[in-house]
Order: sequence, then C-alpha cells, then structure tokens
Amino acid sequence: WGFPGWHIECSAMAMKYLGETLDLHAGGEDLVFPHHESEIAQSECLTGKTFSNHWIHTRFLVVDGEKMSKSKGNFYTVRDLVEDRGQDPIALRFALMATPYNKPLNFTMQSLSDAGKNVERFRECRRVAESTLDRPGSADISQELDRIYGEALDAMCDDLNTSVALARALEGTGVIFRDQSRLGGESSKIALEYLDRIEE
Repeated sequence: WGFPGWHIECSAMAMKYLGETLDLHAGGEDLVFPHHESEIAQSECLTGKTFSNHWIHTRFLVVDGEKMSKSKGNFYTVRDLVEDRGQDPIALRFALMATPYNKPLNFTMQSLSDAGKNVERFRECRRVAESTLDRPGSADISQELDRIYGEALDAMCDDLNTSVALARALEGTGVIFRDQSRLGGESSKIALEYLDRIEE
C-alpha cells in the first residue's frame, strides 16, 4: 500500500547517519513529489521535529536545448568529455557551475568552450601576478579586490547564485589585468591572495 519503500529507506538512512533533523537536503526537481514529501511526512510523524531546515532542488540538465539521451547522440559522461575529447575538467566544472542550481542548465559544447576561456583567464591572471612578485609595484588594488570578493561571497550566500559569483570573480581578474604594468611586490601578493580566496 502507498508509495514504494525507498522513501522509508531514505528517512531511515538519513536519521541513522545524520540525525533527526538535517540542515540541508538536496535532490533533483523530480524528487519534490512524491519522494521528498514522503520523507518529510514519515520522518516528522516519527520524531515530531523538522526533517530538514533547507532544501535544494536542482533543475534538469538539457543538452543543446533537448533532454540528454543516448539515442539522440547528445549524451556525455565526464570520462567522454575529459579522457576521450580532451576537455579540461576544470572547464567542465566551470561550465556546470555557470548556471545556478535552481535554473535549467543547457549544456552545449560552446558553453564548455566559453568556460575553458574563462578558466584560462584565471590561469593567465595567476601567471601575471606570479611573474611580477619580484619587482617593485605601485598598484593599489586591495580595496577593489576586497569589494569584489565580498560581492562574490554575497552571491554564494544568496541561494548559491553561482552565475553572479562567477561574474564577480572574473571582474577581479579584470582589475589585475588592468593594473598589471603597475603590479609588483605587495600588490602582486594581494592579487595572488584574491585568486586563492576566489578559487576556494
């Protein structure tokens, strides 16, 4: 009777390993009903406590505007993209993060290529900062980079708004490139510290 037993299994495993109230529970948008609603109902009936304080439901991934399917030939795995097609795994990660989890992600080879260019921008920015460490510099970039980092962090704290956070992160590279002729010493260290913090 009722829904299949996997709802019970998830409640039982969650409570056994994580406690009666979870801080964060995630899943795909297709799990809102019936799975997550069933988990809530049965768990809260048992404990009398809130089952999860926060829920994150990811939207579906589509490829070139269509549902991913082997029969359509638009089905990719990480291994396909990285090992067989030689794509940069960091670029793949960037491409998948570029759209917030609560918006549909349309994955295309163009979006992966664009992500690769952005990743290379960060790498080149790091090379510039490292290459100027040993020379005197006059760039005053500390306050600007602190502001940009703060805005990126605010975006991440606003329901994991990764698209805004990545845009702010890239804005910081623009500051470093703009002032690269005046980088050196302390300002180069500040640039590297920004890159370390933003890449975390």
